[in-house]
Amino acid sequence: MNYELCEGVTIEHIDGHNVLVAEKGDVAVLNRTASCILDNVLDDGGIENAVKSVLDKYSTDGDTARADAEEFIAGLAEKKLIKFGSE
Repeated sequence: MNYELCEGVTIEHIDGHNVLVAEKGDVAVLNRTASCILDNVLDDGGIENAVKSVLDKYSTDGDTARADAEEFIAGLAEKKLIKFGSE
C-alpha cells in the first residue's frame, strides 16, 4: 500500500527523534522502531518492507513485527497523520 503524510503534516527532527507535527496541533514523537516503520511505508515499501526492515534491525519475531507495524500505521491513519496514497 502506498501511504503519504496528510496535508498539513510534517516530519521534524528534534533532539534525535522524528516527530510528526500537524498544523491542527497533533504531535507524535516516534521511537526508532516507529521511525523505521514510517520511513518504509512512506517510501512506497509498504508494510511488507517495514516488517522486513524491523526484523533486520531489531530482535523480534515476524508475527509481532507485523502486528505492531499494522497497529502503528492504523493509529496514525486514525489520527489523520497519514493516509493511503489514493485517498
